[in-house]
Amino acid sequence: MQSVGPEYTQGVWRFQEQIETEEPITDRRGHPRRLQVRWLVRDRHLCPHCGAEIGHPYKERVRDVRGLPDGRCDVLYHVQMHRYRCIACGRRSYETLPFLSSPKSRITRQLERTIVEMRGWASIKDIAEHFNLPWETVKDAEKAALKRRYARVPLAGVRHVGLDEIYVSGKGERAKRFLTIVRDLDTGAVLEVADGKGKDALAKFARRMRKYRRNVESICMDMSNSYAPWAEETFPNARVVYDHFHLIKSLNEKVDAVRRRAARNADEQTRKVIKAHRYDVLGAPENLTTDGRKALDEILSTFEEVSQAHGLREQVRSIYATAKTEPEARVAFERWCAAAEASAVPECRAMAGTVRRHLDGILGYWIFGGANNASAEGFNNKIRWLIRVAYGYQDREYFKLKIFALPETRLDRAL
Repeated sequence: MQSVGPEYTQGVWRFQEQIETEEPITDRRGHPRRLQVRWLVRDRHLCPHCGAEIGHPYKERVRDVRGLPDGRCDVLYHVQMHRYRCIACGRRSYETLPFLSSPKSRITRQLERTIVEMRGWASIKDIAEHFNLPWETVKDAEKAALKRRYARVPLAGVRHVGLDEIYVSGKGERAKRFLTIVRDLDTGAVLEVADGKGKDALAKFARRMRKYRRNVESICMDMSNSYAPWAEETFPNARVVYDHFHLIKSLNEKVDAVRRRAARNADEQTRKVIKAHRYDVLGAPENLTTDGRKALDEILSTFEEVSQAHGLREQVRSIYATAKTEPEARVAFERWCAAAEASAVPECRAMAGTVRRHLDGILGYWIFGGANNASAEGFNNKIRWLIRVAYGYQDREYFKLKIFALPETRLDRAL
């Protein structure tokens, strides 16, 4: 006979009666199932405060608790609940069930552990159908396990931090549709998932890092957000590093603006060519096909402004590819800024201003051995996959806990 758990059925617990129901029951797919009802009672009642035996507990309602199936048979425990008044210590209390993970749980610890283990390879829907449980029960079991696991994220060894934002669709104020993700760039672990964006969203993380803030050496972020002043104030020993992928993205936006202006001023046939080869202009030349390279050369030879903007972007990519040290990169960027400022193209001068304003953070790439936030972009794609596979999350807390567990989640299964 299956037990609730060997650690809980010894001593004061015993089965009073076991009944196999004769009335047919069906699962959620309409398939027939069997059900065993087991009455679980205590031999003695002990005060949870002083351990004294309670002679006359007051009966309350009967609680139904689902347990692990016995073969193909579902198991339902009936437990008579009691209120206590201890004569020895004079305190009043309500009976608790040690084989439940929480007072409100309606499944045993064993079943809950099994559900959490199965979530490593099975979806919530599959587990709910397997155990004939509501899907909310399966979700709540996993959520409780995730809350226990990520209640305290270790921060003592964090040296390099990456910050990024992601927009997630949902109801409510627009600011609450954003999530700010903080990750350890060395281990990939998620350190914080905060609602909203900006420094206010990271107030809780700053308090948690207060004890370890002087250990942080670098904070990597993109150039578009406003975290730099917050980072300098919160982490006095850390250097802000601007992700070079975002720099190239910003330069691509300027090149694209020049390309669109050139298309507007061109004749109809040339405009079609420029529009058709947009990605050849914005892409890396070494990755182009023969036809793409030919089209790019034709566009650059025809439009001087596009050629200047494209050439300046390629010079920045060349700096990242060839510069070996921070002083060498600084000299190269200073020369690049001078060339861009001397250009007659407004977007090129804007590119120079962007680089000059963020130069110290851009050079952090060389100071910290190629530090970048590329993993954050990949992680954002994983979050979008998480939302897409689950068809969205109505439980915001559960969604954030799933993000904490995402680095260890397989991406080849349904959620």
